[in-house]
Amino acid sequence: MVQSLREILSIENSDKTSLQEVFSSFKSFKGDEDIEIFLQKKAIPNEEQNISRTYLIINDEKWEKNEIQIDGYFSLALKVIKLDDISNTKKKSIAKSTDHDDVAAYLIGQLARSKDTDKGMGKLVLEEALSRIKSSQDLVGGRIVYLDCKEAVKPYYEKHGFKELQNNPGDNTLWQMYRII
Repeated sequence: MVQSLREILSIENSDKTSLQEVFSSFKSFKGDEDIEIFLQKKAIPNEEQNISRTYLIINDEKWEKNEIQIDGYFSLALKVIKLDDISNTKKKSIAKSTDHDDVAAYLIGQLARSKDTDKGMGKLVLEEALSRIKSSQDLVGGRIVYLDCKEAVKPYYEKHGFKELQNNPGDNTLWQMYRII
């Protein structure tokens, strides 16, 4: 089951402390501390400040027993991509023109599956994120999905249609990836 953090927080009597405990128990498949810290410390404030939207993939079997186990999650936001340092060929592919120095994009800020899930859950989480983005695209337009990723998961995103934009100028450990939808 996919549940929006926004909806959970809007429920009367929602207990942020209990939610934080559930978030603290989440351990990502790759043991990525940044992904775990985002969920534990930034997801709720970002949600409340309308910076991003976080969606939780909740284990159905545990839910039926009135327990919450997060099998995965993703966080979406909007971002402006600067195209100044991009080749004209790539710029035209992304922006449909070389006249633009930037383009609006849907940002997958976080995407993770739990270490307790089976292979295939990551693909499900990514498909859910892209489905939400597609719904937004139908309402407001846009054609680019963007994410930053570490070298280790770059091949995974390439397998799912993402292309290399460039190495993140401020952080040599992250790659900027995009996908046209």
